[in-house]
Amino acid sequence: MVNDTTEERQSPCDPAALSNDTNSVVPQPQWASANGATTATDADGFYLGATRPTAKLTFIQAVRYAFYSLSAAVIEYLLGLLLPLAWASLRIPGNPYWPCYLIALIVSIVWNFTVNRSFNFKSVVNVRVGMIKVLIYYLFFTPLSTWWVNELTVGLHWNYNLVLIGTIIINGATEFMVYRYAVFTKSMNTNKHAKPAA
Repeated sequence: MVNDTTEERQSPCDPAALSNDTNSVVPQPQWASANGATTATDADGFYLGATRPTAKLTFIQAVRYAFYSLSAAVIEYLLGLLLPLAWASLRIPGNPYWPCYLIALIVSIVWNFTVNRSFNFKSVVNVRVGMIKVLIYYLFFTPLSTWWVNELTVGLHWNYNLVLIGTIIINGATEFMVYRYAVFTKSMNTNKHAKPAA
């Protein structure tokens, strides 16, 4: 029996999932804001309609992540090569490698987050919330990687290109873990690019 006194609330989710039928097994949703829209989450904190984590889904996302992140790696690598040349042509004093690497890293972070959020994890997670979680990761990774790039290239005279490629690989592997298990875990396949459930 439907309770006529129950307050109705609008949601972009499937109305069937928000049924007020007392015989329904659907849990009472909680409500949160995502990009300015009211979005329902279940008792476990998953956005209604989100895909639950599975080993198969994680593998597919890892493959897609590698593909999408390749573009970010190319951007980071090219900037990492071109910025030191620009630094030298402008005759700026000091070691160019760590500031040039830092600029290239920041640009690749923004690009990688954007394409993976939209087309890999297909999430409606709030951009600011997601970026804050990524920022926390980079608060650790950035100073550490900036330090070892400088130490290996300047201190030990390792080849800069090899150091840069190795750093990009480490960055990609660890960032995927952050995306998968911290940023998008409970909101996968909820945006307009996700296929409707069969």
